[in-house]
Amino acid sequence: MILRIILIIFIVFASIACVEGSTGFLERFNITYDKELTSIAPFDIQRTGKLDGIIVSTKDGKVYFLDSEGRKKGMYIFKVPVYAVASFVHDENKKMDDALVGALDNKVYALWTPWSDFQVPPADYWWDYDTSQHIYFLSSGDFGEYDIGYRRNSEYIFVGTEDYLGRGWQFLVLNASGYLNWSLSLPARVSDAEVFDLQSHKKTDYLAIAYGNRLDVYTKEGSFVWSWSSSDAVNAVSIADYDEDEALDDLIAGSGSKLYAFEHNGKLLWSFDLNSTIVSITTIDKNNDGMPDYFLVA
Repeated sequence: MILRIILIIFIVFASIACVEGSTGFLERFNITYDKELTSIAPFDIQRTGKLDGIIVSTKDGKVYFLDSEGRKKGMYIFKVPVYAVASFVHDENKKMDDALVGALDNKVYALWTPWSDFQVPPADYWWDYDTSQHIYFLSSGDFGEYDIGYRRNSEYIFVGTEDYLGRGWQFLVLNASGYLNWSLSLPARVSDAEVFDLQSHKKTDYLAIAYGNRLDVYTKEGSFVWSWSSSDAVNAVSIADYDEDEALDDLIAGSGSKLYAFEHNGKLLWSFDLNSTIVSITTIDKNNDGMPDYFLVA
């Protein structure tokens, strides 16, 4: 299948200024790949502290690294299909300039930015971790103190896996060196995960996990805190500071066609029906105070 990706600049490249067109969107570039796209993630390709590039994976095992103009800077080629990619912080530079790949050989690979095209194996990479199951979800997050200008995603890695019979699912938390911190067995697929500040004390030390029709919250060590269930699948979860108290203690979840807002203790604040199934939520800093206080919904 030939798929065409049209990258919408204000969603993918939040750090790049754009001119609003008649529809409110600006097409940055348009690329056609021979095989089906499986995952897209923002990436600090210039190592400047800005998410000014993207990682794109396709079903034939190719992982492309593109700059903000859509130019390919390098590529990794795997012998098996790749279904998930993400960026993360691997070292002390605190930049999102390293990549995670979830391949059909059940392994999570940690890669550095390629400057050419490499075959894996034999190409070198930081590390790999064998999950023993099919990997379909990858993201990263930062447990610890934050300040104004907090950036999502960092040195902890969240992995969603499924057995090949489609009857068993796991959620794993790895550190930046590829070691397992803790894991959970779940009754359904993980759809999203997000760190947040449950105690409003400027530390993101809790984790919200969306799976099936549930939203569960755990401590960073993996202890259960609270849960919320819906009549529809919970497809997305995100954090925001919509009460502008400079604390990342507000959770937004998308279930079916409704948005739900929660206090840190799980109390439902409000819900809003968009009359269309919600598949993702992205937060933005609309008032330029350095905090994610508004959100975009797809």
